[in-house]
Amino acid sequence: LLSDLGDELLLPYLNPDSPVIESGNKHYAQAMKALLKIQSLKPANDYALPLYDSALLQREMALFPDWLLEKKLGLDLSEDERQLLKASFHALEESALAQPQVVVHRDYHARNLMVV
Repeated sequence: LLSDLGDELLLPYLNPDSPVIESGNKHYAQAMKALLKIQSLKPANDYALPLYDSALLQREMALFPDWLLEKKLGLDLSEDERQLLKASFHALEESALAQPQVVVHRDYHARNLMVV
């Protein structure tokens, strides 16, 4: 895909102060339109990837304290902080599960999107 799509990442095209659609950044606007198109796709009957259920959402959210807070930032969370994080994750999980299920493109961000 890199040879077909080139090697120009979206990141350098974004304005670091305001990388939103309203800023007039056509590349960011195109990326958002493409994401909406991806989300409107219906999964095929033989769709191999699992839906984002409670267990998958919890696994994904567990990466935040494991990878960022503890490994990257070296933080040692208190029990109160862990409970606050747990409650926050529960609220996010409930909100996510209440929404319609759509096709998900993981890691959809400017360091992984190509400008063509």
